[in-house]
Amino acid sequence: MSGYLDRDEHSLLSASAAPRWANCTGALFGSIGYESESSEYAKEGSAMHRLAATCLTYGKPAAAYVGRVFTEEGVDFEVTDARAAFVQMYLDKLAEYRERPGREPLEWHIEAQVNYSAFLGVPSDKAWGTSDCYMLDYEEHEIQVHDLKFGVGERIYAKDNEQLTLYAGGVLERVDLLGTWKTVRIVVHQPRLHHLDEWVISVHDLRNALVRLSVQAKRALRQYEGLEPPEYTAGEKQCRWCPFAADCPEARNRVLNAALEGFSEVDTDPSNVKVRAVPDDINALSRAGLLLPFVQDWCNNVAARLDVLMLHRGEKVPFFKVVRGRSPGRKWDNPSAVGELLRPLIGDLAYKPRELQSPAEMEKIPLLREKQGRKLVPVAALQQAMNEYMRTPPGRLQVVPVSDPRPEEAVDPTAGFDEVDSSSISQE
Repeated sequence: MSGYLDRDEHSLLSASAAPRWANCTGALFGSIGYESESSEYAKEGSAMHRLAATCLTYGKPAAAYVGRVFTEEGVDFEVTDARAAFVQMYLDKLAEYRERPGREPLEWHIEAQVNYSAFLGVPSDKAWGTSDCYMLDYEEHEIQVHDLKFGVGERIYAKDNEQLTLYAGGVLERVDLLGTWKTVRIVVHQPRLHHLDEWVISVHDLRNALVRLSVQAKRALRQYEGLEPPEYTAGEKQCRWCPFAADCPEARNRVLNAALEGFSEVDTDPSNVKVRAVPDDINALSRAGLLLPFVQDWCNNVAARLDVLMLHRGEKVPFFKVVRGRSPGRKWDNPSAVGELLRPLIGDLAYKPRELQSPAEMEKIPLLREKQGRKLVPVAALQQAMNEYMRTPPGRLQVVPVSDPRPEEAVDPTAGFDEVDSSSISQE
């Protein structure tokens, strides 16, 4: 069984990014210089991959690691009972595939680095990745490629999946001489959605699928290296997670063409933009509806790009400014002290289940209000708690058009970083 490999590194023509470069050969070039930070969900998924690999490597159930913390890109993820249960579902399914009655368990390899560059016709350091698990069935002449997906955003399917096709190619390249392989079984495990999907493809058809991917891979690499001009092709699949999407002219044109269809005159001044009715023509409405996922993803990418430039870097962008959003509400600075102060008066009413009630919720409790003249005001103990322990945190910074009536906020891109004493830095 293969040992665990570091998942943090990625090749240029990575399998996970294949939906981008296989459908838009200019994506690699366009993304040069753009930050592509992993989301919290992606980091959690990587941490759970580490948990699964650890369980398989040492032969322990996921429950054995409850309470342990896996750190991914500086974020800690504790193994909860729920997380362990979902990972165990994946482990149990792998065991079902591996262990069959009356037969020896299949040979398997966990978190194995595979290289599919030979199939793509590119240098070996440009196209490799990490396969979650693959198994070899010598009797049935079958290779199994298993992939764990911990997300819940959408169901992932195995058939014609570019990422898994490349992993299967990498495994085939690695074991081609070990047997007479006839089929490859690609299996997607998505335990949090209780979803499992299989695709059985002949080795011959897999090779043909890799040839088709090789055409796009070589074009993408030449464009990335400046040997050909970049060619951008906008689409839902390739643009969704592309860091260049917000600035991509092809994506922008596709959105604008969809938004302006049916209108003869358009005012391009952002301050004069008015809400327009949806197209009356049923065919135009249908075309617009089909583009909704793409347009929504593009808008999200634009908003994220504005956040990076204005909130994190402190840059100015025409027609936009940074304002302070609405406060999330008043908070207790010292919940235990507030509980001790108010619990003698109202007992467990001071708490939600296992949580101290917020200031606004406390004010609604009749026992904590008393009449002064015609008004009901907080009793002395609640007023003391609010004076000593209550705070109203500021709202989050937001990027909005300059027409927004809220005052503009100054942004310090260095906020949150400790000052460094340059004298303490060694000179080399």
